[in-house]
Amino acid sequence: METFRLTDEICRGMVDSIDIGIALISPDMQILALNTKMRQWFPYIDVAKKPICYRTFNNPPRDSICSYCPTCLTLKDGLVHEAITQTPVGGRIVNYRIVSSPLKDANGNITAAVEMVEDISERIRKDSETNLYKQNLEKLLGDRTRALQESEKKFRLAFENALDTILWADPETGIIINCNKAAEKLFEKSKDELIGRHQTTLHPTNEKERYSEMFKNQILNKMGVDEATIVTKSGKIKIVLISCSMTEIENKRVMQGVFHDITQRKEMENACRVSEESYHSIFESANDGIIIRDIKTYHIINVNSKACEIFCYPKEEMIGLNLEPFYISFGQYTAEKCRQFYEQAASGIPQIFEWFTKDKFGREFWVEVNAKRAIIGGRYCLLSIVRDITERKQAITAKEDFMNMVSHELRTPLSAIKEAFSLVTESRTGIIDTEKKDILDIAKRNIDRLTRLINQVLDFQKLDAGMMKLKFEENNINDIIREVHLAMLSLVSKNRLKFNLKLENKLPRANFDKDKIIEVLNNLISNAVKYTKRGSITIASIKGDNSIQVSVTDTGCGIKEDDMPKLFKRFSQVERKVGGSGLGLAISKEIIEIHKGKIWAESEFGKGTTVHFVLPITERRR
Repeated sequence: METFRLTDEICRGMVDSIDIGIALISPDMQILALNTKMRQWFPYIDVAKKPICYRTFNNPPRDSICSYCPTCLTLKDGLVHEAITQTPVGGRIVNYRIVSSPLKDANGNITAAVEMVEDISERIRKDSETNLYKQNLEKLLGDRTRALQESEKKFRLAFENALDTILWADPETGIIINCNKAAEKLFEKSKDELIGRHQTTLHPTNEKERYSEMFKNQILNKMGVDEATIVTKSGKIKIVLISCSMTEIENKRVMQGVFHDITQRKEMENACRVSEESYHSIFESANDGIIIRDIKTYHIINVNSKACEIFCYPKEEMIGLNLEPFYISFGQYTAEKCRQFYEQAASGIPQIFEWFTKDKFGREFWVEVNAKRAIIGGRYCLLSIVRDITERKQAITAKEDFMNMVSHELRTPLSAIKEAFSLVTESRTGIIDTEKKDILDIAKRNIDRLTRLINQVLDFQKLDAGMMKLKFEENNINDIIREVHLAMLSLVSKNRLKFNLKLENKLPRANFDKDKIIEVLNNLISNAVKYTKRGSITIASIKGDNSIQVSVTDTGCGIKEDDMPKLFKRFSQVERKVGGSGLGLAISKEIIEIHKGKIWAESEFGKGTTVHFVLPITERRR
């Protein structure tokens, strides 16, 4: 199974800054990447579609590998190869020199070929002019002397102005007999400093024997392409590609070497290797399990050590597995539900979910999975961050058991106390005077308050743990508001406040849990009563954009602007507090958000507050 790696942005910047075309070709001749220069030459190529090399660069396209293709040879034997080809571009024929070098992994396996392409049309044009001139010389025998002088002049001009470094060396002695201007720039030496020196002096001193042997082999074969290291006058080390050929100049055989500076390319390759090593180090040292899957089949294509540790698989066994070995049929945690999460992630919507899974040996445990689509190795994959949360789930379960136990232990005696107070206050145990009755009423109100606090804490725990069960049914929100209005009327009237309704007629039915929305309204009205000394409380309803909006407005003390962000937070109370758990509005917010709705407040300090919430109507939820 193929392992994909990330490419560092800095490396890409280096590649794009080079003034030659660079393409990365896979072993099956797919174009994996192009630098800026290459995209300028071939703007029609879409790398994301992994086009085939010989079908894309040629015009018209070819159905088979090019006979001259150096990349094909490099991918076969792992050596550097060179070729020159022609391609029609914009109505003219453009000549390219192609030099292909292998990219190998740590085990020496060829993973791709780097194809470096240089436009040599201008140089070939100049060479063509020279050749044409030579042909004319044969026809102009009568003017031999002048023709030879002109030919030499043009030849020297082409030689001197060549972009690449050109050196001529005596094949018998290895002494440099001529060089062009590019050689002076490359070696940081003048012509006089280069001519007359042995060719091995261009290279590091400790590699003299190696380059002497290379020169002998080039003479024996009369040509050759080799990668070499040179030393400049200032001591800089540069990597060059030397293309050698035996030629005849002025009736004398010389070994001509064309030097192409590939130092930048080598630095880029080294930077890529460092980037890969850094990525691998981070990947392997992560505290969470990291699993990379094929985006279509969900087969694992790479994992880090932590993932292997979590699921108790050796890496070589885990690679290639799909989702099935990790499925457990447990309540809502079905194979179909798990696949739905990964399908959403593959479509570009990140997914964070908890899952009940198993390891290689059948141990069942909880994990939290963060799955998203990511580009790895030049193509989309599924990246999953996996964390073992078994201890956390056990702690939550213990907390829930504790809260249930506490609620039972608190509710039972409170119910008995409340019933006893009712018997006394209703004079069933005998007649009591007014003073005692007032004291008993105070105690009863505090018992009721304590009961509400316990219920709110327990409700909040259920919401926080995702265990609150809702019963969605189609309801008329105005009917619910009237029911709450009737139930809360005595409380509002007791505080000498007006209780108004402003309901829009013929509102559409909405899909919601009736009891939970009643709880929200009770919380909002209770809050309004607490903070309103005079005036009124108004409940309003209105149809919005695919939603129903309900508002509870009071004429109370209002809320300061600085306190507004605290309003719906857990256990948070603003400066106007008159007692309470600080959970009523937080619970209301959770309930509304479970309904896919929204709740917010508007207030002017000293003048009153309005709390709004919206619920989606039936058409929106379907």
